[in-house]
Amino acid sequence: MSYNKITYWNKRKDPNNSICRELTPKHLNLIRPFVEENKNVLEYGPGIGRMIELYRNQNSVNFYDISAAYKDRLESKFKANKIDIDKFIIDQSGTIKTEFNNNEFDIVFCFEVLLHSPPHDIIDLMKELARIGKTVIVITWYENGNELESTYCWTRDYKKILNDLGFKILHWDAESLDKQILFVYEK
Repeated sequence: MSYNKITYWNKRKDPNNSICRELTPKHLNLIRPFVEENKNVLEYGPGIGRMIELYRNQNSVNFYDISAAYKDRLESKFKANKIDIDKFIIDQSGTIKTEFNNNEFDIVFCFEVLLHSPPHDIIDLMKELARIGKTVIVITWYENGNELESTYCWTRDYKKILNDLGFKILHWDAESLDKQILFVYEK
């Protein structure tokens, strides 16, 4: 059976399982230095809003997802925490290209999304994130070349991809998070 990301993520009852993690204090401490108050922020693939702690000092946040399955839960969580959602786009077209303008966002967050991008999509997705954001911050699994236990997960050599694309790596941390990597890049 082939992987249809739109169908899969709209049918999955919960984006987390025993392998997926919540954002931990360790994650927050590593990411916070890159986040400034009231920047124009987009989270790409927010799921149920695991990164809410990052947005406590933001006036508003923007979201882009391919699944409507978790939208109500995420919106309720943000409303309860008095954080406004500026734009929330659900795009089920299956294309990589978004409707956002070049450099529309100061920061694009992508937490545990790239590992679910099929090999034929990863380069175009990383280019798209760099097109719409001045800075892209990624946390993803980094057992490069190893199969993950979860269905529809891929690892890859992100340093090579970024270098091949000519993108500038602003930060690279493959040591601080167990089996995960944090990296920051720009065009």
